Formats: sequence, structure tokens, C-alpha cells
Amino acid sequence: MNKMKKVFFGILIVFIWLSKAGATPPDVTLNYDPGTQILKIDVVHVSNNVREHYIRRLVVYKNNEETESMTFPRQETPTGFTKSISMAVQPGDSIRVEAFCKEGGTKAAEVVVPQPEENQEKQNVSP
Repeated sequence: MNKMKKVFFGILIVFIWLSKAGATPPDVTLNYDPGTQILKIDVVHVSNNVREHYIRRLVVYKNNEETESMTFPRQETPTGFTKSISMAVQPGDSIRVEAFCKEGGTKAAEVVVPQPEENQEKQNVSP
């Protein structure tokens, strides 16, 4: 009987580990509008219980320096959420956002702010 308890306990540990390891990492999409200086962050994260399994934190970096950290007590909808933040950047700056799931999954997305189109056209013109 003692051996049976050890086997059961071992199986239980494996199932708990798999349930945590199998937490679906979120999907993060970034869209920066240089005209309005607004960064739109779309986080896709499916959850059956938005109070127990949710994106708990977003961290925003500009050129690898943390500029903003947001924590959440729950997820807005069962499929994810969108956040928009004001952010002044220059062409060539890097913006990265990390999303952290309460169950352990993490996902990051990064975008480099492009040169304005008119500057790109001038650079492509040969004398």
C-alpha cells in the first residue's frame, strides 16, 4: 500500500507540472502610430476563467530600458485585451513589450520605429 501511495503521489506531481508547463503563452502584437505617438498593444490570451488565469503584467521597454510596467488583477475578456499608451519615440528606436501570464507563460513582441516615408523617399533619390 505504501508503494501505491508513492506512485500516486508521483503521478499527481507530474500532472501538476504538466498543467503549469502547458499554460498557453500569450500572443502580443504591437502597432506604433508616429502621428499620434500612441503604442497599441494587442494581447491574445485565451482563458476559461479570467479571474484565475490571466495576463498579470505588461512591461514596456524603449531601447532596452523599462519605461512602463502595468499589473492587472484579472483579464478584461476571455480572449485577451488591448492597451494603448502614449509614447514619444524617434525613428530607429526599439519598442519591446513583454506579457506575463499568471500561470507562467511569457511572450514578447518588438518593433523598430521606421523612418518617415518622406525621408525614405529622399534617401532613395540619386543625384
